[in-house]
Amino acid sequence: MKAIVTGAAGFAGQHLARHLRQCGDHVLEISRADWDLRHDPPASAASAFTAFAPDALFHLAALSIPAQCGEGEPTADAVNVNVEGTRRVAELASTISSRPRVVFVSTGRVYGDVGNEVELVNESQPTAPASSYAKTKLQAEAVLQSMGVDFIIARAFNHLGPGQLPPLMLPQWCQQIAEGTDALRVHNSNVWVDATDVRDVVRAYRLLALKGNSGEVYNVGSGTATRTGDIAKMLIDAASPGLPIIAETEAEHRNAISDTVRLRNLTDWQPEIPLRQTIADAWHCWLTNHG
Repeated sequence: MKAIVTGAAGFAGQHLARHLRQCGDHVLEISRADWDLRHDPPASAASAFTAFAPDALFHLAALSIPAQCGEGEPTADAVNVNVEGTRRVAELASTISSRPRVVFVSTGRVYGDVGNEVELVNESQPTAPASSYAKTKLQAEAVLQSMGVDFIIARAFNHLGPGQLPPLMLPQWCQQIAEGTDALRVHNSNVWVDATDVRDVVRAYRLLALKGNSGEVYNVGSGTATRTGDIAKMLIDAASPGLPIIAETEAEHRNAISDTVRLRNLTDWQPEIPLRQTIADAWHCWLTNHG
């Protein structure tokens, strides 16, 4: 397979490009330096896309940090990058003679706060995004559905692993411990999340490019709820056994947990890397690069 990856310099993008190459695929990596999605593609990027003639275009580039996306409603910049940028990517894909399949990486956060009454959410769950980031991702999904291109939507839930950077939760905790602290300080130790190793997540993206049904939405996640306090404890076990945890709050909150039956039935995909290993690998990567 010949594949283009936008957002290739990002956390998941780096892992995806590496995985594709390990599978023998030819990869063209696109970063913001190559194409700022706030604008139409420069002639150099457009000609590179055309000459490469990809089979698949994995669209990961986005603004995702809450401070970048806005409180309540999305900022104009978030809409320009996440929504209109997706439109620009799809428009360019539609001009390429190879007619690549666009694999758009959305988010499980489009389902919003489902509460304790819903055990798992499948792709038919009504969407009710609460965050600005999730709102832009749902708007981008709608853009793709109107574009007339071959596309797959992958709604990815929380993914962790080596190479992730603050202000996201796990690397922020790694940074605290590496800098030397008398306790690991967390915001809330009682949030239930669906957490998967990023290396398993990108395997799912490739499988969807190869086997997914055009126009369909697929959840990508572990299907298991894990407390943030338990994630913190696993990090402490790997990095600084016995270090106490101080939480600002322990108010229980349950995020949506993925039902991945559609993905698993189609591709036989399953998460393979235990969460404890994910956390240990993230810690050792942090020490190697920042310690």
